[in-house]
Amino acid sequence: MDVAEVPVRVGGQDVDALLLTRVDPARYRFRVLNRPAGDRGVGGWMKATGASVVVNGSYFGRHGFPDTPVVSDGRRLGPQDYQAAHGAFVAGDSGAKLVDLAGTDWRRALDGARQAMVSYPILVGGDGRGRTAGKDERWLANRSFLGQDGAGRIIVGTTRDAYFSLPALSEFLPRAGLDLRLALNLDGGPVACQKVVADGYRRDFCGKYETAVHGGHLQLLRPLVDFRGWALPMALVAVPR
Repeated sequence: MDVAEVPVRVGGQDVDALLLTRVDPARYRFRVLNRPAGDRGVGGWMKATGASVVVNGSYFGRHGFPDTPVVSDGRRLGPQDYQAAHGAFVAGDSGAKLVDLAGTDWRRALDGARQAMVSYPILVGGDGRGRTAGKDERWLANRSFLGQDGAGRIIVGTTRDAYFSLPALSEFLPRAGLDLRLALNLDGGPVACQKVVADGYRRDFCGKYETAVHGGHLQLLRPLVDFRGWALPMALVAVPR
């Protein structure tokens, strides 16, 4: 497992940074977890699972249940009637990977998976392009994403600030020097959290910002509480094998 912080610069000025954790699926097993009670944050997930890495997962509804199809420890969760054209994270005993769902039934992609979650949008697809058309470029937020590089390693990324819209992040990632073959967006805004504890290294981060567009006007959204001590209903964890 490797960690890095990559600065994002515009005109010679730092405007954001990518907090990155690169994980070898041969050394770590992944779990996709849901806790609708909303009583477990990143630290709680790490303590309960023995994980070295915790990141927020895909989208959830107001009652904490998955808004997208999910497989958690072999159990199917989330909607069964769902249209998916972006991507999925899929893991089992043999490893983990991202899947571009373009032209593929998500049910087939998740068949036999021990852990899986559908999310959107795809930031880097199989053709090297993202599918973020129609996303408002004024909608800025802390972002979390999953990537897969040319060696098959899984890259967990979270932005330190809220510089990126989804189209801008999709354009930036192929130029970030990460050898990304696929990249999939996760939930964002204040829920974008990443915690890493391994070999004396510690990272404990949760987002703060999201700007929404309502009636043509920008609105800054901030959490009422610190997500590190509060709800993270959807989580992806990596546990040493």
